[in-house]
Amino acid sequence: MDRCVPAGLPAVALDSSSFWSALLRHPWGLLALLCLVQTLCWTVVPTLIDPAPPGDVVEGFMWGREWVLLTYKHPQLPGWLLEASHLLTGSFRWPQ
Repeated sequence: MDRCVPAGLPAVALDSSSFWSALLRHPWGLLALLCLVQTLCWTVVPTLIDPAPPGDVVEGFMWGREWVLLTYKHPQLPGWLLEASHLLTGSFRWPQ
């Protein structure tokens, strides 16, 4: 006996064709896998590639510190929310 299979589970080899056919039979699993890959790609990869936060975020932090009512370029709420989050959580370095 090469391997043990728990009772009630089919003894099917885990090759790539059975993995993809199982995902095609259960589209919610395929959707969950797609969402996981997209989340990883859009959050981890930019953090590894770009050494600084986006320019609009830095600008929002600077305007948020002033608690300005009106600006010529952007609405004031994002800057206020950024400054409130900074006051609640403190300062952290951007990962490098």
